[in-house]
Amino acid sequence: MPLIKIDPKSAQTKYKQIILCIERALAEKRLKLNDKLPSINKIAIANGLSRDTVLQAYDELKKRGVVYSIIGKGYFIKSLGFQHEQNLFLLFDELNSFKELIYNGFYEEINKRAEVDIFFHHFNLPMFDKLITENAGRYSNYIIMPSNLVGTTEIIAKLPKEAVYLLDQTNEYLTEYPAVYQDFSTDMKMGLPKIDPHFSGSEGAFRNGGRISILLRRNQVST
Repeated sequence: MPLIKIDPKSAQTKYKQIILCIERALAEKRLKLNDKLPSINKIAIANGLSRDTVLQAYDELKKRGVVYSIIGKGYFIKSLGFQHEQNLFLLFDELNSFKELIYNGFYEEINKRAEVDIFFHHFNLPMFDKLITENAGRYSNYIIMPSNLVGTTEIIAKLPKEAVYLLDQTNEYLTEYPAVYQDFSTDMKMGLPKIDPHFSGSEGAFRNGGRISILLRRNQVST
């Protein structure tokens, strides 16, 4: 059975038929991760189509995160998910009341546009590695909580750089990835001088737990 078979009598546009053929092949497991797709010229000639029609279909699949291209080599399967325009890998460290709020807000915003699968590493580096290694290439995007684990940089590097987003925490080794996180250190440096001018411009004040605790106690009493 050919991978791409176009029905000239179908009301479906030709480029949509190409997309549906590839999605069907994924569902039937006739395509696997990193399998090479037929070239644009080959599909166009075999089905009497223009190159632009085939290119339009492949570009749409790239936007969905289903395929990726390598210049001079062709198009390859990037992800096995195809039910939604995007399928997202969401890796949390744990589920507590705070993380549940993050997840619920994220899910309510995204669930109509993407399929979301959530995993937990429980601050365990081997588990973190296992989950990412086993799911590399299966999703269009990866939203990850690296927490304060040491050694996550090399593991995250197994994923396509443009598909990774960090959540809740980051560190100096992960600055190349887009991230949404809380920066308590900067907040303290900006906020404490507003409470007491003595802290303005003093880096040592932020490393001296005693001075901070005294300030907080004094501030608590005054309120």
